[in-house]
Amino acid sequence: MKGSRGFTLVEVVISVAIIAILSLFLINAGYTARTGIKQTKCETIQSNMAFAVLDAIRAEADDLDLNDTVTLADLGLANPNSLQVTIISERDDMLPDLYVLTVQVEEPNGRCESLTMYTLIRKCSN
Repeated sequence: MKGSRGFTLVEVVISVAIIAILSLFLINAGYTARTGIKQTKCETIQSNMAFAVLDAIRAEADDLDLNDTVTLADLGLANPNSLQVTIISERDDMLPDLYVLTVQVEEPNGRCESLTMYTLIRKCSN
């Protein structure tokens, strides 16, 4: 019948296929966005901790013994996210009042890549 209304089986199958393909693209986009958000959250938490450590060391540099191990407790910092924070200070051989500080922050469960920041600290002689 030429005047009949409705969809043919071919039209329905093509429509379902198009909807399925579009759904897969949307699911993939959602997964990618979720993964990116999780990674960004990790990086933000880690960089905030590293900046806090570096700022605290800069503020207390003259009172700290940078030749010895510096801990978060020495800096008066809390670690609410239970991150693994490693602070390494190396004295410059040419300029004895200059230190290269390395702060490495890692998630204890390894969900994120570790983050490392460096800075130079000059201790004023008293």
